[in-house]
Amino acid sequence: MIINIKRSKGFQTYELDVPKDITLLELLHKIKEIDPSVGYRHMCRAGICGTCAIKVNSKHVLACKTRLSAFEEGVINIEPIDNAHVIKDLVVEHQYFFDKYKSIKSRFWAFNNTKNNIACFVCNGVCPVMN
Repeated sequence: MIINIKRSKGFQTYELDVPKDITLLELLHKIKEIDPSVGYRHMCRAGICGTCAIKVNSKHVLACKTRLSAFEEGVINIEPIDNAHVIKDLVVEHQYFFDKYKSIKSRFWAFNNTKNNIACFVCNGVCPVMN
């Protein structure tokens, strides 16, 4: 499988033979074994914190909850989430989202009143309330 990761100077390509049932976070761990310089974040590994949010083939996802099998065979492009200040590779500054969230909190929950919302800000690139 071909995996392209957005780095500071463009995409870097990795070729790995991995099972399709692993999560994207597990995939990133395997890439980090090959290239320790790749930057990404993770914390809970359970889909409740949003720290591992990334964009894969133009779709915003949580790396810890999304399996590689969710994407078609071939090339996988991994980028940081949209509308975020990139610190390094897939690592983004979250304080901006928290500050913005505080200023729109009531509108945010009125627009997206769901118990499944973990305020991970994956939606930031497409949400009319956040933008």
